[in-house]
Amino acid sequence: MVIKDHQKALLLRDLKLGIAYLVVLSLTFGAYLIRTPMSVGITILSFFAFIFFVGIYVLQGNPTLIKIIGTETERVPARLWQIPLGLWLISLTYALLAARIDLYYVIGGLLYCMLPVGFIILLRGKDTSLQWLDVALILFMWFPIEFSWIPGLSIPPQHGMAGVYHLIGLALIIYFYFAVRRLPDVGFTYRLKGPDWRTAIQNFIFFMPVALIFGFATGFIDFSQRLPALGQMVATFVGIAFFTAIPEEIFFRGVIHNLIEKKLANKKNGTIIALSISSVIFGLAHGDNPNPPFLDIHLGPLGTWHAPWVYMILATVAGYFYGWTFIKTRKVTAAAIVHLLVDWTWGTFFGG
Repeated sequence: MVIKDHQKALLLRDLKLGIAYLVVLSLTFGAYLIRTPMSVGITILSFFAFIFFVGIYVLQGNPTLIKIIGTETERVPARLWQIPLGLWLISLTYALLAARIDLYYVIGGLLYCMLPVGFIILLRGKDTSLQWLDVALILFMWFPIEFSWIPGLSIPPQHGMAGVYHLIGLALIIYFYFAVRRLPDVGFTYRLKGPDWRTAIQNFIFFMPVALIFGFATGFIDFSQRLPALGQMVATFVGIAFFTAIPEEIFFRGVIHNLIEKKLANKKNGTIIALSISSVIFGLAHGDNPNPPFLDIHLGPLGTWHAPWVYMILATVAGYFYGWTFIKTRKVTAAAIVHLLVDWTWGTFFGG
């Protein structure tokens, strides 16, 4: 891998920050493992699997590293498929050591990791606005995880905290779209400036009255009967940040909103239209959540959809605030701050 002299300082600076976050996550996960009854071998295996699979996602929050990887895939085209193949092989090694491997896992994982390479090869050279191949690739990466079509091996294997292919899918989305496809204005960086923080906090403050009024009026939320212990609150905060807020903002704002916005760049109010579309998609993506009240929608031969309509409306509105933060800062991590504060506040104080 070729690293230019002017890139070294920036690369090392952000790498140190990413490693610091990974250490915090690993310590938090280690505390969880200690309290979980399992063999010593599985505990050690789970700990190192967590460091690897979480690390490949967390350490990509480094714009210089992403640029270097993208340049390397252009310089050595074989790199394009070597990384997905390597992730698949390591997932097989983990499954084998955990005694959870079967033919379905082998084939399903191979298809999930390698078929997207074909989409990306076809997309190389095309502009970074939304293409039909992008739609196909996004659905291919999203649906197997959303509907559990990929085998559900987790870390640790008996008491799952993180899904292996959830983490692989996230790492590949970052790799395919930020490094290879080179979407601009993504801002997957942990270094936020004062205006970024102010924008995030403001949008959190603006959203909360709307959410509370609508949530209480519909019976969707209520005050928690008791607060979690401080340690649990901190662990939940860290978990939401890295396993819900940042991944969802990478996917819905960094990829989906970004592609739509570039497609509508020459349209009047194109950015607002893109914000509306991506927010509605974000709301619909929460249509399988088990949070009442529900609205039964009959879909003929497909059965009945028990749509959590309040949850979906609130998610759509929240998507506007997350998306607006992204538009103002051009950093998915700033949008993730709003997302984190909303989810953590809901789960901690309002019985989420």
